[in-house]
Amino acid sequence: MKAEIIARYPLKDTKNLELNNLAATICFPTGIKVCYSEETPSMIKDYVTPITNQKGERYYMMTYHFYHKVMNDMYSKLYEMHPLKHHLMKFGDSFLNMSEEEMNESVTNQIQESLEKSQELGFRDYVYVPYCMCLISKYPYVSEMKKCLQSIYTSVINHLSDNKPDLNNLIMYLIHSVPIPERNTKVKFFVPYCSKGIELICPKVQDISIMNTNISLLLKYFTIDKLIIIFRLVLFEKKILFIDDDYTRLSFVTDSFISLLYPFKWVHTYIPIMSDQMLKYLETFLPFLNGINSSLMNLVTQVFINNENEDSEEVFIVYITKDKFRLGSSLTSNTK
Repeated sequence: MKAEIIARYPLKDTKNLELNNLAATICFPTGIKVCYSEETPSMIKDYVTPITNQKGERYYMMTYHFYHKVMNDMYSKLYEMHPLKHHLMKFGDSFLNMSEEEMNESVTNQIQESLEKSQELGFRDYVYVPYCMCLISKYPYVSEMKKCLQSIYTSVINHLSDNKPDLNNLIMYLIHSVPIPERNTKVKFFVPYCSKGIELICPKVQDISIMNTNISLLLKYFTIDKLIIIFRLVLFEKKILFIDDDYTRLSFVTDSFISLLYPFKWVHTYIPIMSDQMLKYLETFLPFLNGINSSLMNLVTQVFINNENEDSEEVFIVYITKDKFRLGSSLTSNTK
């Protein structure tokens, strides 16, 4: 299912930042996956990603993911469909149109597992639905924003029925009462369930990203030769697409190369974590520095196939943990 915004503050967009459901897909780049099992759902690792408005101003969005138990009647109101019906429709789309050649033992086992889930759903009146809370700031206080989100989750989300006023008060406090420290100073504030408090420290250099405190960690993923080649591609404003299955690592690596440019700035398209609905931005003729989950590579390949006859500059694909890169055109040649 596609992600969408169900609650926000402020309720209306500001003149510098617009929020829509495309922004929501950054929280769930591969879509929302409902968990039907009693077992502990697998969580998405929390991450921070920069987002840029039309003026080129950068904001930082910190995410915090969790699963919440939802009764079937509430699920039906939210998604206009009973969870069992939704599961059966997904089951039908996946398997019923398969040819005999595609049907193998692995697929048969998946069908059996899906039918067992359907039977289980018939006896239960609830499912687990993933949610994501976000804080968006003009300043990259990553660890501090994460502590604030953890406080919101611990103090409010676990008691959704009776603490909504507390949620409003806490959000108003974070947005309107916590000042940004002046240069070479720090501000300390307190939130529930964080006894030591949270410190905001103003960076000495305002123009350089402080999202990453140790750019040398790039050497953990790339050899010196590969690092120099990638940095050269950035300097020459090429189209670069980073691939990995870890969103935190994607955000870290892309932002590190942006930081290495200082005192210069990257003024072109910059999307550290692309969702399946953002793949159209790979078709641009302008330079870009983007990141995408490895599970979406089949869709990326299809985008390159559809545009292989157009006169556009080559895309350089960088696999982070594999320490290798390839050209986008090689993806299309492998499919022929």
